[in-house]
Amino acid sequence: MELTDYLAVLRKHAVALGVILALCIGATLWQTARTEPTYEASSSVFLSLQGGESVSELVQGSTYVHNLVRSYSEIATMPIVLEPVAEELDLDISPQVLSRSVTAQAPLDTSIIEITVAAPSAEGSADIANAIAAQLSTTAGNLSASEATDSARIRMTTVDSAAAPDDPVSPRIELNLALGILIGLVLSMGYVVVRELLDTQVRTESDVQRVVDAPILGTVSSHPQAKGNPVLVRDDPFGAPAESFRHLRTKLQFVNATRGTNALVITSALPAEGKSLVSVNLAETYALGGRSVLLIDADLRRPSLARSLGLEGNAGLTNLLVGEATLEELRQSGGNDKVSVLSSGPLPPNPSELLGSERMVALLDQARRDFDVVILDSAPLVPVSDSAELAHLVGAVLLVVKAGRARRHHIRASLDLLGSSGAQLAGVVLNDTSRKPLQPYGYAPEASDTTSPAAGRRTTRRRLHRRP
Repeated sequence: MELTDYLAVLRKHAVALGVILALCIGATLWQTARTEPTYEASSSVFLSLQGGESVSELVQGSTYVHNLVRSYSEIATMPIVLEPVAEELDLDISPQVLSRSVTAQAPLDTSIIEITVAAPSAEGSADIANAIAAQLSTTAGNLSASEATDSARIRMTTVDSAAAPDDPVSPRIELNLALGILIGLVLSMGYVVVRELLDTQVRTESDVQRVVDAPILGTVSSHPQAKGNPVLVRDDPFGAPAESFRHLRTKLQFVNATRGTNALVITSALPAEGKSLVSVNLAETYALGGRSVLLIDADLRRPSLARSLGLEGNAGLTNLLVGEATLEELRQSGGNDKVSVLSSGPLPPNPSELLGSERMVALLDQARRDFDVVILDSAPLVPVSDSAELAHLVGAVLLVVKAGRARRHHIRASLDLLGSSGAQLAGVVLNDTSRKPLQPYGYAPEASDTTSPAAGRRTTRRRLHRRP
Protein backbone atom coordinates (compact mmCIF):
# COMPACT_ATOMS: atom_id res chain seq x y z
CA MET A 1 0.00 0.00 0.00
CA GLU A 2 1.09 3.52 -0.77
CA LEU A 3 0.81 6.58 1.45
CA THR A 4 -2.40 7.63 -0.28
CA ASP A 5 -3.93 4.24 0.55
CA TYR A 6 -3.13 4.67 4.25
CA LEU A 7 -4.57 8.18 4.19
CA ALA A 8 -7.71 6.85 2.52
CA VAL A 9 -8.10 4.25 5.29
CA LEU A 10 -7.73 6.94 7.94
CA ARG A 11 -10.31 9.13 6.21
CA LYS A 12 -12.72 6.21 6.02
CA HIS A 13 -12.51 5.67 9.78
CA ALA A 14 -12.08 9.34 10.71
CA VAL A 15 -15.29 9.51 12.75
CA ALA A 16 -14.50 6.37 14.77
CA LEU A 17 -10.93 7.56 15.34
CA GLY A 18 -12.16 10.91 16.60
CA VAL A 19 -14.69 9.27 18.93
CA ILE A 20 -12.11 6.89 20.43
CA LEU A 21 -9.59 9.68 20.92
CA ALA A 22 -12.22 11.96 22.48
CA LEU A 23 -13.36 9.20 24.85
CA CYS A 24 -9.81 8.51 26.01
CA ILE A 25 -9.11 12.19 26.59
CA GLY A 26 -12.44 12.66 28.36
CA ALA A 27 -11.85 9.63 30.59
CA THR A 28 -8.38 10.92 31.46
CA LEU A 29 -9.65 14.37 32.38
CA TRP A 30 -12.53 12.88 34.38
CA GLN A 31 -10.18 10.61 36.30
CA THR A 32 -7.79 13.49 36.89
CA ALA A 33 -10.59 15.73 38.17
CA ARG A 34 -11.83 13.15 40.68
CA THR A 35 -8.35 12.25 41.95
CA GLU A 36 -7.50 13.83 45.29
CA PRO A 37 -4.40 16.04 45.01
CA THR A 38 -1.26 14.89 46.79
CA TYR A 39 1.46 17.22 48.11
CA GLU A 40 4.99 16.23 49.05
CA ALA A 41 7.32 17.94 51.51
CA SER A 42 10.83 16.89 52.51
CA SER A 43 13.08 17.51 55.47
CA SER A 44 16.71 16.45 55.96
CA VAL A 45 18.60 15.47 59.10
CA PHE A 46 22.34 15.10 59.54
CA LEU A 47 23.83 12.30 61.67
CA SER A 48 27.00 12.89 63.65
CA LEU A 49 28.82 11.20 66.49
CA GLN A 50 29.28 13.22 69.62
CA GLY A 51 32.82 12.97 70.97
CA GLY A 52 36.12 11.80 69.54
CA GLU A 53 39.36 13.67 70.22
CA SER A 54 42.01 12.01 68.04
CA VAL A 55 42.06 11.52 64.31
CA SER A 56 41.63 7.79 64.62
CA GLU A 57 38.60 8.26 66.84
CA LEU A 58 37.04 10.66 64.35
CA VAL A 59 37.61 8.20 61.48
CA GLN A 60 36.13 5.37 63.48
CA GLY A 61 33.17 7.58 64.42
CA SER A 62 32.53 8.54 60.82
CA THR A 63 32.54 4.87 59.79
CA TYR A 64 30.23 4.07 62.64
CA VAL A 65 27.78 6.80 61.58
CA HIS A 66 27.80 5.65 57.94
CA ASN A 67 26.90 2.17 59.08
CA LEU A 68 23.98 3.51 61.10
CA VAL A 69 22.47 5.79 58.42
CA ARG A 70 20.63 2.97 56.66
CA SER A 71 19.29 1.64 59.93
CA TYR A 72 17.97 5.00 61.02
CA SER A 73 16.37 5.47 57.57
CA GLU A 74 14.37 2.32 58.24
CA ILE A 75 13.49 3.47 61.76
CA ALA A 76 12.03 6.72 60.37
CA THR A 77 9.10 4.75 58.91
CA MET A 78 8.47 2.54 61.91
CA PRO A 79 5.81 2.96 64.64
CA ILE A 80 8.48 3.88 67.19
CA VAL A 81 8.80 7.19 65.34
CA LEU A 82 5.43 7.56 63.65
CA GLU A 83 3.20 6.81 66.63
CA PRO A 84 4.41 9.83 68.66
CA VAL A 85 4.12 11.95 65.50
CA ALA A 86 0.50 10.90 64.98
CA GLU A 87 -0.32 11.72 68.60
CA GLU A 88 1.48 15.05 68.46
CA LEU A 89 -0.29 16.23 65.30
CA ASP A 90 -3.60 14.58 66.27
CA LEU A 91 -3.71 12.54 63.06
CA ASP A 92 -6.69 10.28 62.64
CA ILE A 93 -4.65 7.48 61.08
CA SER A 94 -2.62 4.60 62.45
CA PRO A 95 1.18 4.47 62.25
CA GLN A 96 0.90 1.63 59.74
CA VAL A 97 -1.22 3.74 57.40
CA LEU A 98 1.01 6.77 57.90
CA SER A 99 4.10 4.75 57.00
CA ARG A 100 2.72 4.22 53.47
CA SER A 101 3.08 7.94 52.76
CA VAL A 102 6.54 8.33 54.30
CA THR A 103 9.84 7.56 52.59
CA ALA A 104 13.27 7.95 54.12
CA GLN A 105 16.49 7.48 52.19
CA ALA A 106 20.13 8.31 52.60
CA PRO A 107 22.10 9.60 49.57
CA LEU A 108 25.16 7.50 48.79
CA ASP A 109 28.30 8.26 50.84
CA THR A 110 26.52 10.82 53.02
CA SER A 111 25.33 10.98 56.62
CA ILE A 112 22.10 12.70 55.67
CA ILE A 113 18.63 11.18 55.82
CA GLU A 114 15.99 12.73 53.59
CA ILE A 115 12.44 12.31 54.85
CA THR A 116 9.62 12.82 52.33
CA VAL A 117 5.94 12.84 53.27
CA ALA A 118 2.95 12.74 50.91
CA ALA A 119 -0.31 14.19 52.24
CA PRO A 120 -3.60 15.61 50.91
CA SER A 121 -2.66 19.13 52.01
CA ALA A 122 0.50 21.15 51.51
CA GLU A 123 0.71 22.30 55.17
CA GLY A 124 0.02 18.81 56.45
CA SER A 125 2.85 17.25 54.44
CA ALA A 126 5.33 19.85 55.76
CA ASP A 127 4.17 19.49 59.38
CA ILE A 128 4.45 15.70 59.28
CA ALA A 129 7.91 15.78 57.65
CA ASN A 130 9.25 18.21 60.29
CA ALA A 131 7.65 16.23 63.09
CA ILE A 132 9.21 12.97 61.89
CA ALA A 133 12.63 14.63 61.66
CA ALA A 134 12.33 15.90 65.24
CA GLN A 135 11.01 12.60 66.58
CA LEU A 136 13.74 10.63 64.75
CA SER A 137 16.37 12.75 66.48
CA THR A 138 14.78 12.00 69.85
CA THR A 139 14.46 8.30 69.07
CA ALA A 140 18.05 8.11 67.85
CA GLY A 141 19.25 9.75 71.06
CA ASN A 142 17.29 7.28 73.18
CA LEU A 143 18.62 4.30 71.21
CA SER A 144 22.23 5.40 71.25
CA ALA A 145 22.14 6.25 74.99
CA SER A 146 21.97 2.59 75.92
CA GLU A 147 24.84 1.64 73.61
CA ALA A 148 27.35 4.43 74.06
CA THR A 149 28.75 6.81 76.59
CA ASP A 150 27.67 10.42 76.74
CA SER A 151 30.74 11.38 74.73
CA ALA A 152 29.86 8.98 71.88
CA ARG A 153 26.18 9.50 71.38
CA ILE A 154 24.54 9.83 67.96
CA ARG A 155 23.29 13.31 67.35
CA MET A 156 20.81 14.30 64.65
CA THR A 157 20.50 17.84 63.42
CA THR A 158 17.76 19.09 61.10
CA VAL A 159 19.63 20.76 58.27
CA ASP A 160 16.65 21.40 55.97
CA SER A 161 13.16 21.94 57.33
CA ALA A 162 10.17 21.08 55.20
CA ALA A 163 8.14 23.91 53.68
CA ALA A 164 4.59 23.74 52.35
CA PRO A 165 4.77 23.05 48.56
CA ASP A 166 2.95 25.32 46.15
CA ASP A 167 1.83 22.66 43.65
CA PRO A 168 0.70 19.07 44.10
CA VAL A 169 2.81 16.22 42.77
CA SER A 170 -0.32 14.40 41.63
CA PRO A 171 -2.43 14.43 39.63
CA ARG A 172 -0.22 15.88 36.92
CA ILE A 173 -2.67 17.20 34.35
CA GLU A 174 -0.18 17.65 31.50
CA LEU A 175 1.29 14.17 31.92
CA ASN A 176 -2.13 12.54 32.25
CA LEU A 177 -3.43 14.36 29.20
CA ALA A 178 -0.43 13.29 27.13
CA LEU A 179 -0.90 9.72 28.36
CA GLY A 180 -4.61 9.84 27.46
CA ILE A 181 -3.81 11.08 23.95
CA LEU A 182 -1.20 8.34 23.52
CA ILE A 183 -3.61 5.63 24.68
CA GLY A 184 -6.30 7.07 22.40
CA LEU A 185 -3.97 6.95 19.40
CA VAL A 186 -2.90 3.39 20.17
CA LEU A 187 -6.51 2.23 20.57
CA SER A 188 -7.54 4.10 17.42
CA MET A 189 -4.80 2.50 15.35
CA GLY A 190 -5.70 -0.89 16.80
CA TYR A 191 -9.33 -0.32 15.85
CA VAL A 192 -8.37 0.59 12.29
CA VAL A 193 -6.14 -2.47 11.92
CA VAL A 194 -8.82 -4.82 13.25
CA ARG A 195 -11.55 -3.28 11.11
CA GLU A 196 -9.44 -3.46 7.97
CA LEU A 197 -8.57 -7.10 8.67
CA LEU A 198 -12.19 -8.04 9.34
CA ASP A 199 -13.80 -5.79 6.73
CA THR A 200 -13.63 -7.62 3.40
CA GLN A 201 -16.17 -5.48 1.54
CA VAL A 202 -15.03 -3.99 -1.75
CA ARG A 203 -15.78 -0.27 -1.88
CA THR A 204 -13.03 1.46 -3.83
CA GLU A 205 -10.81 0.86 -6.82
CA SER A 206 -7.89 0.03 -4.54
CA ASP A 207 -10.03 -2.66 -2.86
CA VAL A 208 -10.70 -4.20 -6.28
CA GLN A 209 -7.04 -4.07 -7.26
CA ARG A 210 -6.11 -6.07 -4.17
CA VAL A 211 -8.09 -9.00 -5.53
CA VAL A 212 -8.21 -8.65 -9.32
CA ASP A 213 -5.24 -8.41 -11.67
CA ALA A 214 -7.41 -7.25 -14.58
CA PRO A 215 -7.79 -3.51 -15.23
CA ILE A 216 -10.65 -1.41 -13.90
CA LEU A 217 -12.30 -0.29 -17.12
CA GLY A 218 -14.95 1.96 -15.63
CA THR A 219 -16.42 3.49 -12.51
CA VAL A 220 -20.13 4.31 -12.32
CA SER A 221 -21.28 6.54 -9.48
CA SER A 222 -24.58 6.18 -7.64
CA HIS A 223 -27.67 7.30 -9.62
CA PRO A 224 -31.06 7.16 -7.85
CA GLN A 225 -32.93 7.59 -11.15
CA ALA A 226 -31.56 4.24 -12.41
CA LYS A 227 -34.32 2.36 -10.56
CA GLY A 228 -37.12 4.00 -12.51
CA ASN A 229 -35.39 4.16 -15.89
CA PRO A 230 -32.20 2.11 -16.32
CA VAL A 231 -31.22 3.66 -19.68
CA LEU A 232 -29.25 6.56 -18.22
CA VAL A 233 -27.38 7.22 -21.45
CA ARG A 234 -30.56 7.84 -23.44
CA ASP A 235 -32.16 10.21 -20.93
CA ASP A 236 -29.09 12.39 -20.53
CA PRO A 237 -26.60 11.74 -23.33
CA PHE A 238 -24.34 14.55 -22.18
CA GLY A 239 -24.45 13.81 -18.46
CA ALA A 240 -21.90 12.17 -16.20
CA PRO A 241 -23.38 8.62 -16.55
CA ALA A 242 -23.18 8.79 -20.33
CA GLU A 243 -19.60 9.96 -20.12
CA SER A 244 -18.73 7.06 -17.80
CA PHE A 245 -20.14 4.54 -20.25
CA ARG A 246 -18.41 6.21 -23.18
CA HIS A 247 -15.12 5.78 -21.38
CA LEU A 248 -16.02 2.14 -20.78
CA ARG A 249 -16.92 1.65 -24.46
CA THR A 250 -13.60 3.15 -25.57
CA LYS A 251 -11.57 0.89 -23.31
CA LEU A 252 -13.57 -2.18 -24.32
CA GLN A 253 -12.91 -1.45 -27.98
CA PHE A 254 -9.19 -1.75 -27.34
CA VAL A 255 -9.75 -4.93 -25.33
CA ASN A 256 -11.93 -6.50 -28.03
CA ALA A 257 -9.45 -5.55 -30.73
CA THR A 258 -6.70 -7.27 -28.76
CA ARG A 259 -8.76 -10.40 -28.16
CA GLY A 260 -10.24 -10.48 -31.66
CA THR A 261 -13.88 -10.77 -30.54
CA ASN A 262 -16.98 -8.61 -30.66
CA ALA A 263 -18.93 -10.56 -28.00
CA LEU A 264 -18.88 -9.87 -24.28
CA VAL A 265 -20.41 -11.57 -21.25
CA ILE A 266 -21.35 -9.15 -18.46
CA THR A 267 -21.76 -10.74 -15.06
CA SER A 268 -21.15 -10.17 -11.36
CA ALA A 269 -20.21 -12.14 -8.29
CA LEU A 270 -23.54 -11.67 -6.50
CA PRO A 271 -27.07 -10.64 -7.49
CA ALA A 272 -28.10 -6.96 -7.45
CA GLU A 273 -24.69 -5.56 -8.36
CA GLY A 274 -25.91 -3.69 -11.45
CA LYS A 275 -24.82 -6.01 -14.29
CA SER A 276 -28.10 -5.43 -16.16
CA LEU A 277 -27.76 -1.66 -15.76
CA VAL A 278 -24.26 -1.79 -17.21
CA SER A 279 -25.40 -4.10 -20.04
CA VAL A 280 -28.28 -1.83 -21.12
CA ASN A 281 -26.30 1.41 -20.99
CA LEU A 282 -23.24 -0.08 -22.65
CA ALA A 283 -25.42 -1.36 -25.50
CA GLU A 284 -27.01 2.08 -25.86
CA THR A 285 -23.59 3.71 -25.86
CA TYR A 286 -22.37 1.43 -28.64
CA ALA A 287 -25.55 2.24 -30.60
CA LEU A 288 -25.03 5.99 -30.19
CA GLY A 289 -21.61 5.42 -31.71
CA GLY A 290 -23.23 3.98 -34.83
CA ARG A 291 -22.74 0.26 -34.11
CA SER A 292 -25.40 -2.41 -34.29
CA VAL A 293 -25.82 -4.21 -30.99
CA LEU A 294 -27.54 -7.43 -29.95
CA LEU A 295 -28.34 -7.42 -26.24
CA ILE A 296 -29.15 -10.93 -24.97
CA ASP A 297 -30.72 -11.60 -21.58
CA ALA A 298 -28.79 -14.77 -20.77
CA ASP A 299 -29.78 -14.74 -17.10
CA LEU A 300 -32.14 -17.71 -17.19
CA ARG A 301 -32.60 -17.64 -13.40
CA ARG A 302 -33.84 -14.12 -12.67
CA PRO A 303 -34.07 -12.20 -15.97
CA SER A 304 -34.69 -8.46 -15.78
CA LEU A 305 -34.04 -6.86 -19.17
CA ALA A 306 -37.56 -7.32 -20.60
CA ARG A 307 -39.20 -5.89 -17.50
CA SER A 308 -36.84 -2.90 -17.19
CA LEU A 309 -37.07 -2.06 -20.91
CA GLY A 310 -40.81 -2.67 -21.18
CA LEU A 311 -40.46 -5.56 -23.66
CA GLU A 312 -42.09 -8.94 -24.06
CA GLY A 313 -40.30 -11.51 -21.90
CA ASN A 314 -42.34 -14.68 -22.52
CA ALA A 315 -40.59 -15.42 -25.82
CA GLY A 316 -36.87 -15.21 -26.24
CA LEU A 317 -33.59 -17.06 -25.83
CA THR A 318 -34.96 -20.32 -24.45
CA ASN A 319 -37.42 -20.60 -27.33
CA LEU A 320 -34.56 -20.18 -29.77
CA LEU A 321 -32.36 -22.73 -28.00
CA VAL A 322 -35.07 -25.41 -28.12
CA GLY A 323 -35.69 -24.72 -31.82
CA GLU A 324 -39.12 -23.11 -31.60
CA ALA A 325 -38.18 -19.87 -33.39
CA THR A 326 -35.33 -17.99 -35.02
CA LEU A 327 -33.38 -14.95 -33.93
CA GLU A 328 -35.13 -12.76 -36.51
CA GLU A 329 -38.51 -13.76 -35.15
CA LEU A 330 -37.61 -13.24 -31.47
CA ARG A 331 -35.44 -10.13 -31.37
CA GLN A 332 -37.11 -6.88 -30.30
CA SER A 333 -36.18 -3.22 -30.60
CA GLY A 334 -34.48 -1.79 -27.55
CA GLY A 335 -35.70 1.76 -28.18
CA ASN A 336 -32.82 2.54 -30.54
CA ASP A 337 -32.71 1.44 -34.17
CA LYS A 338 -29.22 0.09 -33.59
CA VAL A 339 -30.11 -1.98 -30.49
CA SER A 340 -31.84 -5.36 -30.74
CA VAL A 341 -32.86 -7.19 -27.59
CA LEU A 342 -33.31 -10.94 -27.18
CA SER A 343 -35.16 -11.49 -23.91
CA SER A 344 -34.75 -14.62 -21.82
CA GLY A 345 -38.03 -16.32 -22.64
CA PRO A 346 -39.62 -18.94 -20.35
CA LEU A 347 -37.40 -20.05 -17.47
CA PRO A 348 -36.02 -23.54 -18.17
CA PRO A 349 -35.24 -26.31 -15.62
CA ASN A 350 -31.71 -26.75 -17.04
CA PRO A 351 -30.20 -23.29 -17.70
CA SER A 352 -26.55 -24.37 -17.63
CA GLU A 353 -27.09 -27.14 -20.16
CA LEU A 354 -28.97 -24.85 -22.54
CA LEU A 355 -26.33 -22.12 -22.35
CA GLY A 356 -23.58 -24.61 -23.11
CA SER A 357 -25.43 -26.35 -25.94
CA GLU A 358 -24.57 -26.48 -29.64
CA ARG A 359 -27.54 -24.25 -30.43
CA MET A 360 -26.03 -21.57 -28.19
CA VAL A 361 -22.75 -21.86 -30.09
CA ALA A 362 -24.62 -21.47 -33.36
CA LEU A 363 -26.51 -18.45 -32.02
CA LEU A 364 -23.27 -16.76 -30.99
CA ASP A 365 -21.71 -17.43 -34.39
CA GLN A 366 -24.74 -15.91 -36.15
CA ALA A 367 -24.86 -12.91 -33.79
CA ARG A 368 -21.16 -12.16 -34.30
CA ARG A 369 -21.72 -12.12 -38.06
CA ASP A 370 -24.93 -10.08 -38.07
CA PHE A 371 -24.09 -7.48 -35.39
CA ASP A 372 -21.12 -5.30 -34.63
CA VAL A 373 -21.36 -5.95 -30.88
CA VAL A 374 -22.96 -8.80 -28.93
CA ILE A 375 -23.60 -8.27 -25.19
CA LEU A 376 -24.84 -11.08 -22.96
CA ASP A 377 -26.31 -10.17 -19.58
CA SER A 378 -25.62 -13.32 -17.60
CA ALA A 379 -26.38 -14.72 -14.14
CA PRO A 380 -24.12 -14.04 -11.11
CA LEU A 381 -21.10 -16.30 -10.80
CA VAL A 382 -21.17 -17.27 -7.12
CA PRO A 383 -24.73 -18.68 -6.85
CA VAL A 384 -24.76 -20.57 -10.18
CA SER A 385 -22.34 -21.69 -12.91
CA ASP A 386 -24.33 -20.40 -15.92
CA SER A 387 -21.95 -17.53 -16.61
CA ALA A 388 -18.99 -19.89 -16.60
CA GLU A 389 -20.62 -21.85 -19.43
CA LEU A 390 -21.13 -18.67 -21.45
CA ALA A 391 -17.66 -17.38 -20.62
CA HIS A 392 -16.18 -20.58 -22.03
CA LEU A 393 -18.01 -19.99 -25.34
CA VAL A 394 -17.45 -16.22 -25.61
CA GLY A 395 -14.04 -15.89 -24.00
CA ALA A 396 -14.36 -12.26 -22.86
CA VAL A 397 -15.99 -11.39 -19.51
CA LEU A 398 -16.73 -8.04 -17.90
CA LEU A 399 -17.18 -8.30 -14.14
CA VAL A 400 -19.46 -5.74 -12.47
CA VAL A 401 -18.70 -5.07 -8.80
CA LYS A 402 -21.08 -2.99 -6.72
CA ALA A 403 -19.32 -0.93 -4.09
CA GLY A 404 -20.11 -2.27 -0.64
CA ARG A 405 -22.01 -5.30 -1.96
CA ALA A 406 -19.48 -8.01 -2.80
CA ARG A 407 -16.67 -9.12 -0.53
CA ARG A 408 -13.17 -10.08 -1.48
CA HIS A 409 -13.77 -13.82 -1.11
CA HIS A 410 -16.81 -13.56 -3.41
CA ILE A 411 -14.71 -11.97 -6.13
CA ARG A 412 -11.94 -14.54 -5.65
CA ALA A 413 -14.49 -17.33 -6.01
CA SER A 414 -15.76 -15.72 -9.23
CA LEU A 415 -12.24 -15.46 -10.62
CA ASP A 416 -11.55 -19.10 -9.77
CA LEU A 417 -14.73 -20.16 -11.57
CA LEU A 418 -13.83 -18.14 -14.65
CA GLY A 419 -10.31 -19.50 -14.60
CA SER A 420 -11.55 -23.08 -14.47
CA SER A 421 -13.77 -22.41 -17.50
CA GLY A 422 -10.86 -21.06 -19.52
CA ALA A 423 -12.36 -17.58 -19.90
CA GLN A 424 -10.32 -14.42 -19.55
CA LEU A 425 -11.47 -11.44 -17.54
CA ALA A 426 -11.49 -8.40 -19.79
CA GLY A 427 -11.84 -6.00 -16.90
CA VAL A 428 -13.92 -4.76 -13.99
CA VAL A 429 -16.60 -2.08 -13.68
CA LEU A 430 -16.99 -0.62 -10.20
CA ASN A 431 -20.66 0.30 -9.88
CA ASP A 432 -22.67 2.46 -7.47
CA THR A 433 -19.70 4.18 -5.91
CA SER A 434 -20.11 7.03 -3.46
CA ARG A 435 -17.83 9.23 -5.52
CA LYS A 436 -19.54 12.39 -6.72
CA PRO A 437 -20.18 12.22 -10.45
CA LEU A 438 -18.12 14.45 -12.67
CA GLN A 439 -19.83 17.52 -14.00
CA PRO A 440 -20.57 17.53 -17.74
CA TYR A 441 -17.67 19.05 -19.65
CA GLY A 442 -19.88 21.66 -21.28
CA TYR A 443 -19.98 20.71 -24.94
CA ALA A 444 -23.68 19.78 -25.02
CA PRO A 445 -25.57 21.68 -27.76
CA GLU A 446 -27.55 24.62 -26.48
CA ALA A 447 -31.20 25.10 -27.39
CA SER A 448 -30.50 28.51 -28.91
CA ASP A 449 -27.98 26.97 -31.28
CA THR A 450 -30.68 24.86 -32.98
CA THR A 451 -33.60 27.25 -33.26
CA SER A 452 -32.69 29.56 -36.14
CA PRO A 453 -29.64 31.11 -37.81
CA ALA A 454 -30.56 34.49 -36.33
CA ALA A 455 -30.74 33.03 -32.87
CA GLY A 456 -27.40 31.37 -33.46
CA ARG A 457 -25.86 34.70 -34.50
CA ARG A 458 -27.30 36.40 -31.39
CA THR A 459 -25.82 33.68 -29.18
CA THR A 460 -22.47 34.02 -30.93
CA ARG A 461 -22.46 37.78 -30.39
CA ARG A 462 -23.25 37.32 -26.70
CA ARG A 463 -20.35 34.90 -26.35
CA LEU A 464 -17.96 37.25 -28.16
CA HIS A 465 -18.86 40.17 -25.86
CA ARG A 466 -18.81 38.05 -22.71
CA ARG A 467 -16.04 39.07 -20.37
CA PRO A 468 -13.54 36.30 -19.65
